[in-house]
Amino acid sequence: MRLRALAAAAAALMLAACATAPSESGDTAGQQAQAPAASPAPQAPAPAPRGATSYSDKQAVPPPDNDNSPTKTVTLPPTGRVSLAEYRAQMRQQLMRSENASADVADCAAHASWVVPRSATYDALRIPTGALASGQASVESWEGRFSRGKQAVPVTSVVTFSAAAHRRNGQSRWDPVKVRCGYDDGMMLAYELLDDDGDIIVEPAAKPAVSVAPRNATAKGRKAKATRSSRSGKTAASAKSSGGTKKAAAKSGASSSSKSTKKTSKSSR
Repeated sequence: MRLRALAAAAAALMLAACATAPSESGDTAGQQAQAPAASPAPQAPAPAPRGATSYSDKQAVPPPDNDNSPTKTVTLPPTGRVSLAEYRAQMRQQLMRSENASADVADCAAHASWVVPRSATYDALRIPTGALASGQASVESWEGRFSRGKQAVPVTSVVTFSAAAHRRNGQSRWDPVKVRCGYDDGMMLAYELLDDDGDIIVEPAAKPAVSVAPRNATAKGRKAKATRSSRSGKTAASAKSSGGTKKAAAKSGASSSSKSTKKTSKSSR
């Protein structure tokens, strides 16, 4: 009887232990249920497309030696066929579509793409793909004058973007430059080109869209025309004077002959 009682007590203890002890699989499921869901890993931004657009006055200019990215070349229209204002309007709309540039940034780039390739120092302007987008080009609110010297005009905003300019007869030499344009309520009032150190690159004015005769040549032409007119007037006056002299001489001779005839007639009587 005593053994049976001990066995029953041991069996009861074993049943109690099984009822209270958590199973390993149950604990794992509970931990998984309590663990927060893992957040997805952030995606890396897509790399900007490589490439550039080169604006040249006459012919395609080779890209830099260390840059094998695709380059699109835009040859400027011949001078005399399209004015700067017409070119800027067309190119501004094109850059706003193709480069996702704002109106002022596209206008500044269009102006630079005309002026730089026709300067005395450079013959092409290369704008990298994406350089005109909002994350690269800057539009800064401005109070005061745009720059010193000739560009000291009040503006309300300044556009700046990076590019590269190819030196004339420099083979593959491209200089890093920055283009700056000053605006007042959407109208461009100032422009300048900066080198890699931020110094202003002084350039002569861009070539005119329509060829204009030099002022000296025009003055010489007017002077020559006036001289010819003066000579013509003098010749006419001289001829008139000569004709009048001959008529007077002829009249005088006729009068003298008539008088002589009358005297001869009287003496013969």
